[in-house]
Amino acid sequence: MRTLDCAELADLAPELALGKLIGDERAAAIAHLERCTSCRHELNSLTTVTDRLLRPAPSHPPVSNSASSPHSPPTSPAGAMTASRAVDGQPPLRASDR
Repeated sequence: MRTLDCAELADLAPELALGKLIGDERAAAIAHLERCTSCRHELNSLTTVTDRLLRPAPSHPPVSNSASSPHSPPTSPAGAMTASRAVDGQPPLRASDR
């Protein structure tokens, strides 16, 4: 089995943290981690971040805000036209223009 140094492990650490590293490279990485405290700490930090990023989103629906905000999607096709014109820096359409 090949022996890895810290720099080589650092290159493989993202794949290892994601569970994507396989075969001889995985075995070499694990062997290195058994003897290197510094790399174990780095991998632990990376794994913690990876786990948080890959955690599923909450299953409850988002809280509804009754007041329209600038980030809310328009509620009608006319509203969509008005919103897109406002983004383009043009004045909103009047009812007579629609």
